[in-house]
Amino acid sequence: MVSRVINLIPAFGEVVLWKKAGLRARVSVPEGAAGFSSFMRGRLAEDVPLYVQRIDAHCAVPQHLAAVSALDRCYHVAPPKKAMAMRRALAYAGFYFHHLEELFLSRVGGSDGISGLISTDESLSAEDVFSALSLSQGLITLLGGRAITPERGIPGGLTSGISGEAIAQAKRDASKLLSFALQAEETFRASGAAWVKAQELIVPAYSLATVDEEGAISLYDGDLRIVDERGKELAKGEANGILTKLLAWKEELPLRVGPLARLNVGKISTPQARSLQEEMLSALGEPPLHLLSAGHWQTVIELVQSCELLAQALNDLESGNSGITSPLGEPDEGTAAIEGGNGTTVHRYVLDEQGIVQEAQVFLPRRAQAESINASLASVIGSDGEVSEATIERIADVIRAHRPAFVPTAPLPLRVTLRDEAGNASQEWRRP
Repeated sequence: MVSRVINLIPAFGEVVLWKKAGLRARVSVPEGAAGFSSFMRGRLAEDVPLYVQRIDAHCAVPQHLAAVSALDRCYHVAPPKKAMAMRRALAYAGFYFHHLEELFLSRVGGSDGISGLISTDESLSAEDVFSALSLSQGLITLLGGRAITPERGIPGGLTSGISGEAIAQAKRDASKLLSFALQAEETFRASGAAWVKAQELIVPAYSLATVDEEGAISLYDGDLRIVDERGKELAKGEANGILTKLLAWKEELPLRVGPLARLNVGKISTPQARSLQEEMLSALGEPPLHLLSAGHWQTVIELVQSCELLAQALNDLESGNSGITSPLGEPDEGTAAIEGGNGTTVHRYVLDEQGIVQEAQVFLPRRAQAESINASLASVIGSDGEVSEATIERIADVIRAHRPAFVPTAPLPLRVTLRDEAGNASQEWRRP
């Protein structure tokens, strides 16, 4: 029976300040990967894609698809083209919904930031935003079989297909979502670009994202590529060859994932989004970029990109053959990566001959985000040992600038605790 647990992975804890040879700050995020892996061991393989999107419901679509893709590799099976087209369409619909949530339902930069656009620009109304959210959630339901937490993916393909009438409706909805995305980008460029350029938080980091065969950014699967802070390639290849490096990151700088990382790793392949990205880069400069606010502009452009990719996937789904599953081989080990809105998610499973999970490993975007936030905190926290209200506000600004996956809702639930060298709490601040 499928677990009813929602968001088993722990949420944001606190920012801890220490007075140790000056003031030091570090975000405390309980590690979810170990619990995730323990929970998966002993499970029947075909149940895993149903569990994982309930464990991390905020990123349900990429978790579901990463698990399904890893199990394809465990069983040495290539799903039919129609099944792959439907999975891709689901991925892009989930990507769009996730970005909309974080752009307009999370308080990124207060009234002067992206969420403030719906109150400062009459061309983009709250009704438009919620209509787009409803349409994209409807597409997830249609393609995934369930709202928010999909259930249609299984090793080797899908549990069921969809009708031609449903595909036609999906194409109409996707066209509306593209219109909204273009409107949102135009509005942002007019009202929010100046906000991006006015921000000053620059944090160098390595960048990780998924690329296709031509080296362009993929919003589904492909090779993983890592570049350093100067844009030099550090690694590129299939997920099974790079997962160990990700789990034991030892470079001096943190590893960045998500929109800004994708901007630094590769160009956009779809025509309208690529043109918009070129306009953004003419204003901000060529990548690699480490201005954190640039990631928000990239996010708006990725709304357009995901719609263009969604239209392509729906065309493939309409024209594909009727097959939705392929026969499975003998189970052993498999690793796969999926590019979600928050960044790259990697799943690895080892199965026994009965298809029971013996080992499970995951790399989650929240892990990389936490280290990037810590590097940012180090750059803005003074070393004089004094904590003021301005210090607390700087910390809040850093957290908001990252839109971390472990703080998915607005307003930002921030707790800052000052501790002495023995770890005892002496003062606490909270921000709603």
